[in-house]
Amino acid sequence: MNAHILKPVSLLVVTCLSYFQLLAGKISGKVTDEEGNILPYASIVIKGTDKGTTANNEGKYFLFLEAGEYTICCYYVGYEKQEQSVSVTGGDVFAGFRLSVRKSTMAPFIVKAGAEDPAYEIIRHALRKRILPETG
Repeated sequence: MNAHILKPVSLLVVTCLSYFQLLAGKISGKVTDEEGNILPYASIVIKGTDKGTTANNEGKYFLFLEAGEYTICCYYVGYEKQEQSVSVTGGDVFAGFRLSVRKSTMAPFIVKAGAEDPAYEIIRHALRKRILPETG
């Protein structure tokens, strides 16, 4: 390419990239429990997309997104999922999460000494249902 064409094209590319960078925004936050304890490595997902990230060992996270309205979901094992709506307009947005412990109960069960492991019955059932290859 000629040098006189290359300079304007390069300038156009740099200008376009700068413009699109202005349209993007940074969402950041910290994930804690109700008492303010850090919840490291929590999962943060943009609802309805395949975009997301994981908080670091200090419970902090960040994402870069195009301008728009988003719902951010935060997940952590043993805690209730939490969602927040955020509006990205090109600047930085803080979206912290304070998760509640998930309360769950189990149905009662009885442990009998010397009784057969219930997994064996499940295995026998699966073996009866399996499809064997034809020999011939």
